[in-house]
Amino acid sequence: MKVVSQQNKTYLLRFEKGEELVQTLLMFCEKNVIHSGWIQGLGAADETEISYYDLTEQKYVSKKFQEEFEIVSLTGNIAQLKGKTMLHAHVVLGKKDYTTIGGHLNALRISGTGEILLTQIDKNLTRSFDSETGLNLLDGD
Repeated sequence: MKVVSQQNKTYLLRFEKGEELVQTLLMFCEKNVIHSGWIQGLGAADETEISYYDLTEQKYVSKKFQEEFEIVSLTGNIAQLKGKTMLHAHVVLGKKDYTTIGGHLNALRISGTGEILLTQIDKNLTRSFDSETGLNLLDGD
């Protein structure tokens, strides 16, 4: 991953072919002491794991895909959960037949390039468990 541009607390990041986006982004945040932020991105991928949240069962249902995708939209946030930096992101992926798939992003391998805009937020964003939904919901300190 390369920092293409940095202005104040905003970073334009370019991910290289073969990099796993989620883990690389989290390592960048840890290294640069970024505990809270917002991301937007696009690019291309050839392997991903996404999920949707089954509210009735209160669990994520995941599926892996291996094919060429355009990252049509990737958006999410960085927050702290029990003192650990986590990424909550959703992705929409375009397929060769011009259909799309999408959901909660668990993992994604870059195939061509990945371009992510990361904006650091000064307020410490945290997540805490909500028993009604079974989710770790976003809140502040």
